[in-house]
Amino acid sequence: MSNQTEEFKKFRWLFFLLLPAFAISTCYIMYGSRYTGGWRVLLLSTLLTSVITFILSATHITVANFIRKRMENDDKTVKRLFISACIYFPITAFFVTGIFLGYDAVHFLGYEFNVIQYRWGLFTGIVCDIIGMAMNEGIYGYSKWKESKLEAEQLSKEKLQTQLNGLLQQINPHFLFNSLNSLSALINEDTRLAQKFLSDLSKVYRYLLRTNENELTTLAVELQFISSYFHMIETRFGNGVRLHQKIDEQYMTWLLPPLTLQLLLENAVKHNSVSKHKPLTIEITSEPGDRLVVRNNLQKKKIKVESTKLGLTNIAEKYRLINRSSINITQDENYFSVSLPLIAPAVTVENS
Repeated sequence: MSNQTEEFKKFRWLFFLLLPAFAISTCYIMYGSRYTGGWRVLLLSTLLTSVITFILSATHITVANFIRKRMENDDKTVKRLFISACIYFPITAFFVTGIFLGYDAVHFLGYEFNVIQYRWGLFTGIVCDIIGMAMNEGIYGYSKWKESKLEAEQLSKEKLQTQLNGLLQQINPHFLFNSLNSLSALINEDTRLAQKFLSDLSKVYRYLLRTNENELTTLAVELQFISSYFHMIETRFGNGVRLHQKIDEQYMTWLLPPLTLQLLLENAVKHNSVSKHKPLTIEITSEPGDRLVVRNNLQKKKIKVESTKLGLTNIAEKYRLINRSSINITQDENYFSVSLPLIAPAVTVENS
């Protein structure tokens, strides 16, 4: 059952508030001063008319539930109101006519049919229908707003969780520790290279701290960041790691979530052995279908590294949140590769 129908059921008692108002108004129209002149007319006419209007209200609620079920995905309020009116008004007219003609037929409490009174009875019924439809639409609008608010809150929580996961990947204490160790060793061995390493480290962390400002960044900016990031890896491992890029120039302005390539490079270095005799080779290439592929040769470490798959999950979640096609992960005996969809530059993305 839909949330809108559940919401309507919670507030259906509001419709029954119209029951005594309609019953009392109808009795007063029919009996005039006699209605308040004695307890017998007041009590009996109110009781019987209330029973009839209760059946009328229950009928309207059944109709309202039916219309809501058939049109719960229809946002055209005027259309829904028109259809409701076309159903409610004849039903109300039938019940009102039955009350006036029925009371006249049996001379209930001395009532005799009067055309003017009958017209006022129809008018009262129509007014109650209009109020009921307005209440129904108000309840529906409130439930839709409440549902949208809950969805927005859920999406916000998911995005915050994704940003948190991103931060867990970005501010990696092991990476910082290894970087500082490498820098310490370079200071004594090669001052010029140490300065270059420190410059790259500064660029990397500046990019990390600014990355959450935008959901997307251009491939050119991401590759510029990767250049600094990979130089630090290369400084640590020397000829034990290699990076090859073969990217069509047309894709340089296309978009992807920031830090995507960094997470994939870090993942490759983390799970594979690195040595100058068996270098780890990472390839970044563009392929038909507007996709970017990051691939590395498999040479798993002898000491098994525990995998949380947080990096790949983080990337997949980012693509999901921006409603894009998913990433593809493949692995065979020789290679591990991740295929990423590139996003056409419909908007300008600023980053540095």
